[in-house]
Amino acid sequence: MSILNENLYNKLRHAGLQCLELPTQHVNLVSAFNNKSKRVEKHTLLDVNIEGTKLDQELLLSAQLITEAFLGLDFLINYEAEINFPERRITLRVKEEVFNFEFTGAKETSANRFCDLGLTSIHPQT
Repeated sequence: MSILNENLYNKLRHAGLQCLELPTQHVNLVSAFNNKSKRVEKHTLLDVNIEGTKLDQELLLSAQLITEAFLGLDFLINYEAEINFPERRITLRVKEEVFNFEFTGAKETSANRFCDLGLTSIHPQT
């Protein structure tokens, strides 16, 4: 499942983003570092625009998420993602079109990159 930082989501909503928001039942986010877990109370359906191609993406919302977002297996499988780490490239297949994106590592990424394109650390390849 893909997940979005709730604070970022609220900033996007404040900036005019319109999307469907629904309550979530029986979903807990478990820490990878200890046994703590936190209930996820909301999820949303966002319109994502990739170079003019619109797609809908369901995202869980969590205020405890340290990073801006995680693209989950749901997204990666639906769009036949290929991740090439040596070339720092992600390839997506969306509605019979192929999109290539270059990405940076977490240490190289500024705090506001997510808002630029709607995807964390991903930039269209020219």
